[in-house]
Amino acid sequence: MSAQARMKRWATIAFISTYLVVLAGSVVRMSGAGMGCPDWPRCFGLTIPPTDEAQVRWATAQDYGEGRMLIVSDSLWVAQANHTSGTAFDSDRLAGLWSHYTRHNYAQFNAVHTWTEFVNRLFGAWAGVPVTLLWLWSLFRIRRDRGLRIATWTTAAWILLGVVAWLGKLVVEGHLIPGSITIHMLGALGILLALLFARQDIVGRLEDARLPQGVKTWLAISTLLALAQLVLGTQVRESVDILVKAGVARGDWLAHLPSNWKIHRSLSWLLLATQLVWIFRVWRGKRGGTFWHRNASRMAGLLAAQMLTGLLFAWADMPAWSQPLHLMLGMGTVLLSASLWRAGRMAS
Repeated sequence: MSAQARMKRWATIAFISTYLVVLAGSVVRMSGAGMGCPDWPRCFGLTIPPTDEAQVRWATAQDYGEGRMLIVSDSLWVAQANHTSGTAFDSDRLAGLWSHYTRHNYAQFNAVHTWTEFVNRLFGAWAGVPVTLLWLWSLFRIRRDRGLRIATWTTAAWILLGVVAWLGKLVVEGHLIPGSITIHMLGALGILLALLFARQDIVGRLEDARLPQGVKTWLAISTLLALAQLVLGTQVRESVDILVKAGVARGDWLAHLPSNWKIHRSLSWLLLATQLVWIFRVWRGKRGGTFWHRNASRMAGLLAAQMLTGLLFAWADMPAWSQPLHLMLGMGTVLLSASLWRAGRMAS
């Protein structure tokens, strides 16, 4: 296998791994498990998360390490030093062995939520491996053909990976502050785009990817609309989180959502229309070759599935399983639109 083929494989692995992180994160949001681990990067101060509530409750004659977190009287406490607990928590607290955790006031334990969030973090840690290896490899080959562009994209992906991890820490410590979720999602999208563009540069110019007449402008518009839809959809999801905390029943969510829900719904039809313009131009035209016909069919499939999940939101009270699927399809629409627009520019 050539060096180019190996590098292309690593770019593909890095992209898929990052996409799985986004999927895992959306499952965390759907299940409400975002605070399953109240601290970061460890979980209740442990490397391996607890599986039973007794592990996060104070007990006599127990060994607690510095940083260990417990739930006492519906609040979180952090061990200030390695110690063996005494006969009463209050005496240990007064001795300076425990301090009240003040970064947020979420003090609940749910084993399913804890391990859902932990698996999400494991996916994130794994994604860092191929992204880092790809980045180092690109630096080694920076003087080769298109090496500087490839290294630029992989460096951007590597930096954004660190930023997203840092944002994840802020999200946990701030108890999922509204707005931070959208920023977190945009950071993940940035990583995926950077990896996708790096892979395109590794592959190089495709003659079969020359833009058919009249497609370039519609692709650019579609990409921007798809990005706007993704941001609006994430904000709608944050609004749903607020309704859940307020105890609003699932069947009443749509009635209580802010106006951005209606904007998101209406914009979906505009996005569909702009995408269909270039898709039908490719299908009906003689130019474009198999590359464009194949990807026009892929986009049509993505749009059909995304619209179906959107209709389920309106007609079936937002079933939980459809929420991460809707997000992944929306992100796929942005990625495919942007990559096709860039592939056409590279080939022209």
